[in-house]
Amino acid sequence: MENADGNVASSSSALREDLVRTAVQFLTNPKVKDSSKDHKEAFLKKKGLTDAEISAAFQRSLTTSFEPTVPQLPVALPPQYYGPPQQLIVQQSFWSSWWNVTRAVIVIGGFSCSLYYLFDKYLGPALFGKRDELVKVEKSLDSLERKVNEALVSLAQVTLTLEKQQYELAKLTEEAKSDSNGSAVAKIESEIASLKGILLSRKQFPIRPSGTSGIPAWQMKSKDEDIPSKDPSPASNGTSSPELVEALEVSDSPGEQIHSD
Repeated sequence: MENADGNVASSSSALREDLVRTAVQFLTNPKVKDSSKDHKEAFLKKKGLTDAEISAAFQRSLTTSFEPTVPQLPVALPPQYYGPPQQLIVQQSFWSSWWNVTRAVIVIGGFSCSLYYLFDKYLGPALFGKRDELVKVEKSLDSLERKVNEALVSLAQVTLTLEKQQYELAKLTEEAKSDSNGSAVAKIESEIASLKGILLSRKQFPIRPSGTSGIPAWQMKSKDEDIPSKDPSPASNGTSSPELVEALEVSDSPGEQIHSD
């Protein structure tokens, strides 16, 4: 008997308590209780437990399952007395209040800009796309009509300018024609008058023949001997030669004839 007790004590001391406790927890699990003992032993052997450890785990699981569990009641704590709530008075400085206002404005502005961007980018074209197209078409038509009116006005101005220039050109042409006609007529008249004077002078005073009638030399010699020796100049006697008188008459007659014409 003493040897058997020694073997049991040595075997119990050789048990691995951590594995035995794990095996007890496994055996006491409600999901494992319904399975067979052989299945439990095979599973524990796979985990590396010895026969002594498995038997010890079965024994401890039996004693653990029959121990009554006393539910632990919650310990009632004495009620704590809280005084009246104290109001915390926080004095905000000017800069802190200004920063709060600025932050609120920034948040509201950013939110508003986001909404406007979404509306302008996505909602606006979907809702008002056709109306915008109509407005654009109307604007283009108005601009085209304005340009056409401006072109018509400029065309009318150009037409008036051309008519005015044409009238001035015709006036200048008429003046040039009248001036040229007057000068031409005056020139022709002067030429006709000069030709008429030349023709009249030729008819009234024919050209003398170049030959002159001379006295024979023997008569000239006899006359020179008969004439007394006086001043030979004709002016000294107060008489003029007939040739000189005839020349003077010829020089005076064309002027009188032209004057009479």
